[in-house]
Amino acid sequence: MNENPAGVPKGEPLQRYPESLTLVRHAESRYNSLKNTAKKWPEAQRFQEAFTRELYVAEGIPRPDIAVEVLEKRWPSPELKELALGYFRKINDLMQGVSDYDTPITDEGWRQARETGKRIADVVPKPDIIYVSPYLRPHQTLEGILENAPPDWKHVPQWESEAIREQEHDMNTVFNDWRLSYVFEPMEMLHSLKEGEYSYRYKGGESRFDVRTRTSRFIGKLRRKHEGENVLAVTHHLTILATLGELLHWNREQFMEWDEKRKPANSSVTLLKREKGVSRTGRDLLQFDPEKYSMKLYGSE
Repeated sequence: MNENPAGVPKGEPLQRYPESLTLVRHAESRYNSLKNTAKKWPEAQRFQEAFTRELYVAEGIPRPDIAVEVLEKRWPSPELKELALGYFRKINDLMQGVSDYDTPITDEGWRQARETGKRIADVVPKPDIIYVSPYLRPHQTLEGILENAPPDWKHVPQWESEAIREQEHDMNTVFNDWRLSYVFEPMEMLHSLKEGEYSYRYKGGESRFDVRTRTSRFIGKLRRKHEGENVLAVTHHLTILATLGELLHWNREQFMEWDEKRKPANSSVTLLKREKGVSRTGRDLLQFDPEKYSMKLYGSE
């Protein structure tokens, strides 16, 4: 007996999907807060002004001779390195040397998560399974959500998944600002400028393409293990975009446009729902509704 529905090409696997997939970005972390706090520091302002002056000939356009300057040890200048060191000291004091893996959410992050928990059942189905990134900030976000979510949500099985962990930034996690990474690792800067943000693989880390590759494995697991179930995943902004990119078949330009202009907000909720037989070959798909993307269920403090 042929189990394939009409219209599915011979030999093509059936596309089984969960009934729904809810993607939650972790709440505001200490690193997220740092980016806003640092804007007020004179040390950051002086460094960023000097960095822009020394690297770019116009907005976003690096000097054409920057590779020669780096190789001849004339970039970065001693003045820029000194400003970078002063800025790094301020960051190091705030971040207290904590690793990316152990970076916690802030008091504001806890508020976001708890407020999200109060309303999440109004907009997404009760999950049959919860996946969570192994990093601390998604775990804390889930804890905050479950404090105020319906009581029976607390009994839903939780599985940690490495497939939805944060992008591995390697040395960039030491500096916590890509500009500092450029100054202290100028050869890696040349590599990054050459490859572009989408393809550049952090030394010892991952590129955006790498994150998409492992996220596709996560989607495969959802198809194999959770057909017809409601799945909730608490994860990171790039993993959410990688999931959408794989499901919606974004090319690199589309992916970077969303990453640069439409990042999901901290503690936001994105819902995809299964629709049956909507593909051109009659298969089910997880459908994306832009109105259900990056929903903030909490207000301003």
